Parts: sequence; structure tokens; C-alpha cells
Amino acid sequence: MIESCPKNELKILQEGKFNEVDKSDPEKAINILQDRIRFLEEIIDNVNATIYINDILKPESVWANKMAFAMFGATISEMNEGSLSWYKKHYHPDDFEIIAHSTDSLQQDTADKYNGIYRTRKSPDDTWHTHFGSGKVFRK
Repeated sequence: MIESCPKNELKILQEGKFNEVDKSDPEKAINILQDRIRFLEEIIDNVNATIYINDILKPESVWANKMAFAMFGATISEMNEGSLSWYKKHYHPDDFEIIAHSTDSLQQDTADKYNGIYRTRKSPDDTWHTHFGSGKVFRK
């Protein structure tokens, strides 16, 4: 259980006002926002889900929570260094068509979310683990 956020802060989060602060004291406002960000980071890193951000146009991974490292056994930079060859070692070959179809749809603006079941492993001698993936595209 995450206990680093005071109850009044949780109420602010529930009300959707997490980024609102009193701006009359800018230094205090920055400190409050930094504390709130740390709290949200703690949630993101401890939720039982792999959360990651990919730039599907390049393609490359941009950011991931700690669960992604637990799932893949690699950092974002290690994943990007290996490019496609890294993914071929860690994703089941039978699932590549599903991933390729999703990526194509997302890149061609024909979809803004995806769901799929796929298998991964940390190393070539590891066993396959089945995952349900659900993603949302955010466009700038």
C-alpha cells in the first residue's frame, strides 16, 4: 500500500485537480507539484502492470515503468539498441503478425487503441509468458 500521500492530496487527486496549486508562492507551488509527481511515480512504478511509451513512427521505446524491466529483463536503451533483433529474441515468433498488424494500423491513423495477447520471454532460454496488452495512442 502506498502511504506517502496525505489524505487531502488524495481528495485533490479524486477531484481531478492534481495540477492545481496556489500560485501566490511559486516556490511552494513547485514543491507541492514535485511531491505530487513523486507520488504518481510511486503509483506507476508499483502498479501490477507494465506501462511503457513507444514512438510508433520511429519506432522506438521512449519510457517504461519498473514493471517493464521485470517483464523484459532489459532497460529501454537496451531494447532500442537491439532494435528489431531484440524483439525477435523476446517476442514469440507466432505473435509477430499480431504486433505488426497493430503497429501498421496505429502508424496509418486507422486505429487509436489496440488490444492483443502475446508471449514474451526475458532470454532465449527462458519460458514464454502470456500477456494481455492494451494500448492507447496519444497524438500531438
